[in-house]
Amino acid sequence: MTISPSRVIKSSAMESVASTSGQTQTASYFLVRCKDATLVPVFVVDEVGGPPRIVEEVVAFMQTLAIRGESAATLRGIANTLALLHDYIHLVQGSASVSPESLAAVVAGFLRRRRGLGADADNLSWLPVKVETVRRDRHYLSLFSTFCAETYGHWPLVPMRAKFPFDVSGQCFQSVSRELVRKSSMLLRHVAGTRDWAKFKPEIELQEKVVRRRSMGKTFMSAALIEDLVSSTPSIVQRMVFIQAAYGGPRISEILQEWRCDVLPGRYRPVLFPDDKASDVPLVVLAHPSQSRFVGDTRPGVTDRLQHLWLQYGLKPRPMLESEPLWAGWKGIAFDNEELLISQIFWADRGWARAYYDLFQQLRDRVLPLMPEALRGSHPYLAINDDPHRQEFGQPMKMSNIRKAFARACARIGADVSRFHEGVHGLRHFYKARLERLGLTPEEIRKAMHHVSVMSQGNYGQSSALLNERMSPALSQWSAS
Repeated sequence: MTISPSRVIKSSAMESVASTSGQTQTASYFLVRCKDATLVPVFVVDEVGGPPRIVEEVVAFMQTLAIRGESAATLRGIANTLALLHDYIHLVQGSASVSPESLAAVVAGFLRRRRGLGADADNLSWLPVKVETVRRDRHYLSLFSTFCAETYGHWPLVPMRAKFPFDVSGQCFQSVSRELVRKSSMLLRHVAGTRDWAKFKPEIELQEKVVRRRSMGKTFMSAALIEDLVSSTPSIVQRMVFIQAAYGGPRISEILQEWRCDVLPGRYRPVLFPDDKASDVPLVVLAHPSQSRFVGDTRPGVTDRLQHLWLQYGLKPRPMLESEPLWAGWKGIAFDNEELLISQIFWADRGWARAYYDLFQQLRDRVLPLMPEALRGSHPYLAINDDPHRQEFGQPMKMSNIRKAFARACARIGADVSRFHEGVHGLRHFYKARLERLGLTPEEIRKAMHHVSVMSQGNYGQSSALLNERMSPALSQWSAS
């Protein structure tokens, strides 16, 4: 099969079977059917002050892929990605501002914008896509980049290798570069040049912020102090936070990411974690704040949490709210369900787990109905300001709210908060110490605390049921005592 761009529109041997991609403003593609029934996208860009132009190197790339046996769906996906990239460059970046040095940053910005990041300052009507879609786009750009580099001497958009595809000092490269300078039909001809691209090594990845913090000590409260701390706290939500941190072990930033749908009766345990068993211990889900597809339905959804937040509430996940009051970091955890990207709280005390669920029911039945419907439907978060007399009533709690609440609770019970060098994070250290007293192994403790390590790839580390069964007898003894 051969395709000549000059004959794409005129050839009677080809039948037009589709029009534009429908999502782009400055570029489009249509499909043609060749004599051998192969469908090939023809890529067209709008010229400023001139007629639309077929991009020759994209047609040649599509021809190469078709000969190689790539599916029509893949070819359409690549064409659509290139059209969206063209929109991003011309409508957001401005083509004149793109240089070989800045091209990698432009492509990285395009990938982040596809995910829904940085959408406030442009006129693109793109909805956030799943992270898998962004990775697919990156792969498509890599394929096109490699083809252009090997065929035309073009600078790689998404370099996947440390070295250029051919010797930059060789005669072949020099002749191709000279020819490239004379080309006027290339999609990104404004970034063509003869400089050694290896002098700048771009890293093009989807940057969803990962926040890492170092532990500053092992100080933690005693069980008696924690009981006093909880009982002296009037706020239902603050009591829930303290109980979960001390007897479930999540970081405070992880608690702030939880949605109201993340607290369930224990009978849902085998539904979300197929190897687990139903129990009377409440289930609290820890979900990836942007990529988890658990949004309340027990089956994997078609959208992830980033998309759901944007479509339903016009919000971004809290780890992406840097320098904003509602920011909360996400250090990363080991997941018990890799399909949904969720884990669960492993309770270190059955009685406190039930007390937590009782408080959740009070929050659900007594506090939430007091919130105006518009406010209740403005966000999905579990940890809220629950004082109806305050202006912030119903709004998601901030990290500073938790820290101040912990300091006030310590003052109420006469405890010197400065003794606890970790502050409220010390409750997580208390949880770890309690697991050690229960006789759990280091690997069991690692799993209960959701630490990510090399050992997490072992068979044992994949079973939530084994850990819950291992902890159950010990929990019964502690509750009886």
